[in-house]
Amino acid sequence: YQSRRDMLLAALEESPYLEPFKPGGAFYLWAKIKDEWPGYQGKTDDWSMTNYLIDRVGVGSSPGSAFGAAGAGHIRFAFSCSTEQVREATALIPAALRAAGG
Repeated sequence: YQSRRDMLLAALEESPYLEPFKPGGAFYLWAKIKDEWPGYQGKTDDWSMTNYLIDRVGVGSSPGSAFGAAGAGHIRFAFSCSTEQVREATALIPAALRAAGG
């Protein structure tokens, strides 16, 4: 899990529009969505980023607001899947988010 966490954390740190938090002992990672996020389909909330990543590159995540009001404006990624799936996602997420801005 630590290896997958570190892979995902590094990819999210290099991704625009996200400010990830290093988890202490969980199998998921939270990231704050920055105000600069241009949005998707006319929306700029956490659901729009979740939908964007699914539609554009097939990477699943959870909108933070699904976990309550305190999660709004955040996105959650699980790394409990295979190492290969995490590796694939880390190759796709930064590029997809860079493309969102232009």
